[in-house]
Amino acid sequence: MKPRRRTSVTLQLLWLEYKELHADGLQYSQFCELYRRWRGGLDRVLRQEHRAGEKVFVGCESQELPEWIGAHVRMFEYFGGVPELAVPDNVKTAVQHACYYEPDLNPTYHAHRGP
Repeated sequence: MKPRRRTSVTLQLLWLEYKELHADGLQYSQFCELYRRWRGGLDRVLRQEHRAGEKVFVGCESQELPEWIGAHVRMFEYFGGVPELAVPDNVKTAVQHACYYEPDLNPTYHAHRGP
């Protein structure tokens, strides 16, 4: 049984999908029992897959704008470049108004120099 990476998937929905592929397969109660055994044997460690250097953590003593920007500048200088994407994790210094699709970024943090 392969793990599903979709959200809002119920055990009953998994069973219905299984029955579409295996009409003579397990009934719901046996399917649930085997699924729970399988799930119980999973390693509960959070794994995050990313390319080396793709994600970096920057720590600051405070979240004041000058210190925040300074920490990023020093980090980018240390690495000799900038990443494809910087994710500020909705800290108020970087994100003035949080929004899943279009966050309102602090103009100083958002400013960049392009080619």
